[in-house]
Amino acid sequence: FSAKVLDVSENIAILDKTAFYPESGGQEGDRGFLNDCPVSYTKVSGNVILHIMEKINFKKGDTVKGVVDEERRLNLTRHHTATHIINGVSRQILGNHIWQAGAEKTEEKARLDITHYKLIDSDDLFKIERISNEIVLKNLTIEKGFFPRAEAEKKYGFRLYQGGAVPGKKLRVVNVKGLDVEACGGTHADFTGQIGPIKILKQSKIQDGVVRLEFCAGVKALEAIQEESILLRDLSDVFKVEKDKLLDTGKRFFNEWKGRGKEIERLKAEMSCLKKEGLECNFIESDGVLFMEENVDTSPDEMRKIARELSGDNKVIVLTNNDGNIVVSCGKIAIESGHKACELIKKYGKGGGKDDFAQGVKG
Repeated sequence: FSAKVLDVSENIAILDKTAFYPESGGQEGDRGFLNDCPVSYTKVSGNVILHIMEKINFKKGDTVKGVVDEERRLNLTRHHTATHIINGVSRQILGNHIWQAGAEKTEEKARLDITHYKLIDSDDLFKIERISNEIVLKNLTIEKGFFPRAEAEKKYGFRLYQGGAVPGKKLRVVNVKGLDVEACGGTHADFTGQIGPIKILKQSKIQDGVVRLEFCAGVKALEAIQEESILLRDLSDVFKVEKDKLLDTGKRFFNEWKGRGKEIERLKAEMSCLKKEGLECNFIESDGVLFMEENVDTSPDEMRKIARELSGDNKVIVLTNNDGNIVVSCGKIAIESGHKACELIKKYGKGGGKDDFAQGVKG
């Protein structure tokens, strides 16, 4: 398209007309070129569309040629139209309480926030995705037109305002017949078949009563499907099984890992018991208090466990390991005799704690 430059200010250009769609209604703005100058973004300020430029080689009064990034526009259009379809199908599957609570459409993907009291069951999520794609395959006409506000409200009801209140005496209405009708700006396909495949990526609960669906459409959906296929292929290669055997193989490996974990914990408990039994005869008595200082080749958790199990009212226990960890335990009588764990720890390194127990590292 060609347009006259009305004003230029630093990196912003304003034209008398434009084919660039500015950021609005949750849809990102277009990019492209004015002459050979890249337009990095477009947005609205009042009633004026601002073209955010990377550079400017024209001036006020010049005529420029504008070129919109068609691939980006197509991805945004597909994602915006898919948002209407998923919103309508979600209402069909989950109930009339479904209402759009927010939306965002980017080049890579889109998100739709809907009012729902819990995360959507997996079966229902698959239904929403399948029926959305069935609607795409039906290639339904998507009607777009302007109506006086009163006429639009009388004809379609207040579900028109899914995306929030819309200013003006006239409303632009987008109608996917029998599925979803909204007062909506943005770029939309003319037929559902132009959207291409729709792939739901994930869902999340963003607040009480609001669930977020993230999805993509067209080429971006195909890319997501291929990524999943590549992941399954790579997993099949790792486990040396066919894709249809991955679930059973994964379950088997998990159960084996879980069983080995239990066995490891059992062996750790046995080793701890043996270490404790071996240490019980290493106490040295002095003035009615039993002292023990030993290096044990085990973890800090096991050191704390051994100290607890060996502790007694008249005992002072100092345990160290090869990694430099220190654990000190003092019983009630030992504390009354002047032996406090929080003070003893400082003789061996750095650390802290209470009178009866302290831990730290060698310093």
